[in-house]
Amino acid sequence: MLRKRGVFDKITLGEAHIMPYLSDKKGYTAHIFNVKQDLKLATFPGDRKSKLLEIAKLTYPQYRMVPNVLWTNFGSGNPSVHCPIALPMAGLMLERNEATKFYGEVTACAARLSEAFDRERKAVAKAYGCVVEGELESVKKEYGYTGKDIAEAYRNSIHAERLIPKERIKVILEEDLKFLYVPFVELGKLAGIPTPVTSGMVDVLGTILNVNYWETGVTLEDLGFAGLKVDQIVEYVNTGMK
Repeated sequence: MLRKRGVFDKITLGEAHIMPYLSDKKGYTAHIFNVKQDLKLATFPGDRKSKLLEIAKLTYPQYRMVPNVLWTNFGSGNPSVHCPIALPMAGLMLERNEATKFYGEVTACAARLSEAFDRERKAVAKAYGCVVEGELESVKKEYGYTGKDIAEAYRNSIHAERLIPKERIKVILEEDLKFLYVPFVELGKLAGIPTPVTSGMVDVLGTILNVNYWETGVTLEDLGFAGLKVDQIVEYVNTGMK
């Protein structure tokens, strides 16, 4: 759209890997539980940094720049948490009439699932030139949480007391499955890296939610990556040119 309007060279797009606040809606107000630290910021194209970081730091000094938007999308955060936490208890969480302490009930099984997903995420990210952290390392930096795994870290945190209704749980699962997991698996295939844990979560959670995310999820074509090889995708996010 920007190219069609002749302004692509005049506008720099920017994104962070996660929102700066842990927040929730309380009636007609927004409640901020805490402010996240060590936030990653990227531009598209990646080689057009302009003054984005300087501007962002006026309000959020915890931002730091990463090379391109592959780094922010492969980064830790929601995808390493929501689906792995939900899957071991999905029937209970999604059948309850009352809200769930989603993070306060994290199981050791969920922590192992998150770690398995992270191993795949790190491997695919590396194939595209990205260095990303595991979720446990990330929550220690972003929130200051501690624990031997994410189950222990989240159960003893501000997250633990948040009550999340099943309707919201379905929304956050769909966000991760549709917009990250599906294209992530495709990017893994393109790089020759298997992602059985991620694919399995798409299959199982899709069955539980009664949605075929392989059909509704974001495709490489949607991302503008259709027909490109790994090095060409990296070139594209860095320069905006194919």
